[in-house]
Amino acid sequence: MSNTPSKKVRSSRRKKVLGLYNDGLELKTILASVSANKIVIESIDNSKLLSPLKQIEEISGGESEENLEDLSAEDIFGISDESQKSDEENPFEGEEETPLSNEDVLLALLCRVPAKKFNIAINLPSPIMNTVILKNGYDKLKKNKKRESKINAEINQQIHGNVPKDQYAYIATDKDKLLAFGYMGDVPLIQTYDAIRDRLKRKHKFQILSPNEISILNLVCYNYAPGEDEIIVIIDITQNESRIIITKGGKFVHMAPVIREGSSTPSVLNTLKGKLLYEQDIGNIPDFDLLVLTGKSKQMEAREFFQKNLSLENVEYVKLNSEKFVASLEDAASLQNFTGALGLVVTALKGDEKNLYKVDLLPAYIQKRQRVFKIAWHGILILIMILFVPMALNWLNNSKRYLENSYGREVELLDRSVEDLIWVGPLVDSLVFELGDLQAKYSKLDSLARGTRRATVTMDKIYRAARSVNGLWFTDVNVKSSTVEISGYSIYRNRIPRFIKKFPRASIESIAPTEIREKVVYQFKVVIEKITQDEQEFNPIVE
Repeated sequence: MSNTPSKKVRSSRRKKVLGLYNDGLELKTILASVSANKIVIESIDNSKLLSPLKQIEEISGGESEENLEDLSAEDIFGISDESQKSDEENPFEGEEETPLSNEDVLLALLCRVPAKKFNIAINLPSPIMNTVILKNGYDKLKKNKKRESKINAEINQQIHGNVPKDQYAYIATDKDKLLAFGYMGDVPLIQTYDAIRDRLKRKHKFQILSPNEISILNLVCYNYAPGEDEIIVIIDITQNESRIIITKGGKFVHMAPVIREGSSTPSVLNTLKGKLLYEQDIGNIPDFDLLVLTGKSKQMEAREFFQKNLSLENVEYVKLNSEKFVASLEDAASLQNFTGALGLVVTALKGDEKNLYKVDLLPAYIQKRQRVFKIAWHGILILIMILFVPMALNWLNNSKRYLENSYGREVELLDRSVEDLIWVGPLVDSLVFELGDLQAKYSKLDSLARGTRRATVTMDKIYRAARSVNGLWFTDVNVKSSTVEISGYSIYRNRIPRFIKKFPRASIESIAPTEIREKVVYQFKVVIEKITQDEQEFNPIVE
């Protein structure tokens, strides 16, 4: 396709993400946003680098003329003389027309983005990334710190290095294992961006750094929304490597080792065919429902190859779901070659959805640098607090002194009030004497009513017990000095034991069935030896 950016889709001021995908000598971009819960493709673009990006301490500022002979300005910048914009429309500083380095290529590519403000999502290419399969069992370590320490040690052991904590991440597989991604050193694409950062009028925010496997996996799972038992095999072909990913129900199941052959190798399709058959033979790939081809598969006619050589029917290139993507016809026809960048966009915009994986390997220093404005804001707040703290302390000190003086005056007033009430003492003594006389008279009155109180309490307890049990009627109640004998009838035999259980100590003397009006009832006699547990109820103390 042409290197010129596609026509911009009209959009409002919504959050935009630029998927910046590095594949060998190619830089591919997709600018997208979300509208009505759909991902809107606003523009696509690509450029060629002068040389592959590598991890270096300081990116070179120039290239020899021999490196420029095979690349035209249109190949590198992706624009022709007719499509160049004026300096007034360009949100970046003016640059030389002839690229001298990879930094110039990246700067020109960013200049062509039809938006002033956007976040950047970039990929982590396999040459610097290590993929590690970890055995299960980490979930048994309940403490997060201990589990993370164990996982970090296992990753370092397998890749023979020391991976910083901010440069590795992992996901759970369908087989209760962990697939970990890690790298050491700096990210070449970020180094290249940092080299041109001072030449940009607007500093862009890196939103996510995602491994190629995760971005491609998220693209397919989001686009196809597979069923719970649907198995999809993904074959992704890039310039210098290829990979086979197996999913079930949209979840990662297995990934074959990365094949170090890509579109630049003519025999890569035969290699992939053999690898696919091998993975099926050893049981890593079950019978699948769909084979999805991404990356440079279309330009290599991979679908026709697999249909012919493996007799597969359900093989297709990525077809955008119109219910989830909005793209112009021109963009839709070209997006097959931009699946890597499209996967970055999906991960950045939809990565928080529960059916997608969000693996972010962005270095800690980048995250800290992008929080600089928040830190500065807090610094200003602290400075304001420092200025106002002395005044606040002075105000608190004055308030404390005022309260002390106020309390002192109140104490003086209370002392004077106490002196004015000295005469109350003799009056209180007189009232206490009269109260004692009244209590003596009340005691005599209470002794006269003591027997009445016992009878009242006894009958009340018996009445309440009979009412709660129900189905009883008494024919005789004989109250003695320490016991109460009750005779009567009960409709049900079990009511009699329930009745005596209402008292602390009682017993059944007799129960006999008899008939009254042709109905069987039970004649009984019980003796209540103790009416209440607390004898104080017969003689309550009234203060």
